[in-house]
Amino acid sequence: QWAASVYYADWTDQQISQPAAPHVTDIFITDNAGESEIWGVELQGDYAFNDLWRIRSALGYAHTEFVDYQVFDSTVGDFVNVAGNRFIYAPEWTGSLALEYGAMTGAYGSVSANYTGSSYRDVENDPAGENDARLLSRPAGAGTRSR
Repeated sequence: QWAASVYYADWTDQQISQPAAPHVTDIFITDNAGESEIWGVELQGDYAFNDLWRIRSALGYAHTEFVDYQVFDSTVGDFVNVAGNRFIYAPEWTGSLALEYGAMTGAYGSVSANYTGSSYRDVENDPAGENDARLLSRPAGAGTRSR
């Protein structure tokens, strides 16, 4: 079983929640971006090799961009337009892969990995505030399901 989706959205006055100041992680302010857009594609796959084994996968790409957004830059003491910058906490690439086992007896097990690409913590897209890409692996798990 396979699925795909393509999407596009453009905003006027998109609400943006962002840290109140550089290196502040627990206080956020909400601001309105003049114009912004997002477009992307998502693919999902689910394949059963047989009655016991299944593989699941997903891949996503998202292009985010502020088209017109004036923010106050305290380093220059004036407003700057961050047009062309990516949304905060919005990775371009995401993905997942899982291998699952499930027996008729109720025994099951799985192992999976999830990938999240890098993203920015501020609308200025400061490389010093970039979140690194992450690959998270979940250790194999097993158990039984009650019937």
